[in-house]
Amino acid sequence: MGKKTARLFTSVVLAASLSLCMSACGSSTKDSSSTGNSSEISANVSTAMSSQVSSEATNGTLSSTSDIGSASDAQTKTHTVTYYDIDGTTVLDTEEVEDDGTITKTEGNKDGYTFIAWYISPKMTRKFNVDEKIHEDKKLYGGFAKYTEDTREFAILGDGDSDVLKESAWGKVIGDAQKMTKEDNSEANVYTITVDLKEGDQFQFAMDSSWGDQRGYGYLTTDTIDGTQYLQKEGGLGKTSAQKSNIGVLVSGNNTFTLTTYPDSDTYDTEDPEYKEENKENFNYNPYDSITFTYNGESK
Repeated sequence: MGKKTARLFTSVVLAASLSLCMSACGSSTKDSSSTGNSSEISANVSTAMSSQVSSEATNGTLSSTSDIGSASDAQTKTHTVTYYDIDGTTVLDTEEVEDDGTITKTEGNKDGYTFIAWYISPKMTRKFNVDEKIHEDKKLYGGFAKYTEDTREFAILGDGDSDVLKESAWGKVIGDAQKMTKEDNSEANVYTITVDLKEGDQFQFAMDSSWGDQRGYGYLTTDTIDGTQYLQKEGGLGKTSAQKSNIGVLVSGNNTFTLTTYPDSDTYDTEDPEYKEENKENFNYNPYDSITFTYNGESK
C-alpha cells in the first residue's frame, strides 16, 4: 500500500468511526428529537470529513507524523562559509555548515606556505576560533607565511623582583640570562627561554636595548593554562597596541617561553609620525609571530 493510499485509508476510517460514535450517542438519548438532531449532525460531520479527505487526496496534501518530521529535517538551516586567501578576493574553498555547527575546514592549503590561522578580516587583526558556532553566512581569510631564515637575536627585557628582570632593567643589560636560544630548525624560526619570574614582573621580547622588533602581550596565544591565568596585559610607553604592551606576571614560578617568527611577513607602521628609516625596527610588527608558554611549577 502506497503512503498516500495509507493516509487516505486512515482518514476515512477516522471519519467513519466518528460518525458511528455520534450516531450511537444520539440513539441512546431518550428524546427522539435529540436523536434526530444527533443523527443529522453525525451525517453532516461524516459528509464534511469525507469531502475534506477527498479534497486532500486529490491535491496531494495529506500528511502523516513521519512526513512532518521529514519536512522539518529537509528545512534544516545551513550557512555558507567562504574561505579566501589573505588578498580578500581569491576564493580558496566554500562549505555549507548547519546552523549552530562548526566549520570542518580548520586548516587551509597553499603551495610553498605554512598555514597560520583563519582570520575574520583581511587585516588579520583577530584570529577566528574554529570552535565558534556558525549562525550566519561567514567569510574567513587565510593567513599563510613563507619560511625565511630569521637571523635576528631576541631577549627578554623588563623589570621586577625576579633576578633575570631586575638585572635587565628594561633592557639596559642583555646578558646570557636574558638571551633566547634559537632552535636548530631548517623549517621554522623558534626561540626559547626558561626563566624564574615573580608576581608583579613585567616584560616583553625584543632584539636589543632600543626595543627593536618588540613582541609583547598581543603575540601571546593565551595567558591561561587549565583554567588558571598566569599572565595579563599591562601598559607600555604612551598609547600602545596590544602587540607592544607589557606582559604582566600573575603567578610566581618557572616558565618556558617560545617565540615563533616569520620575518618574511614583517610589516612597518610607516604612517606613524615618529617613523624614520634609521629607527624603523621600532615600528615593526608581524601578524603571524606568536608567543606560547609553559608553566613549569615553582621557581627552581
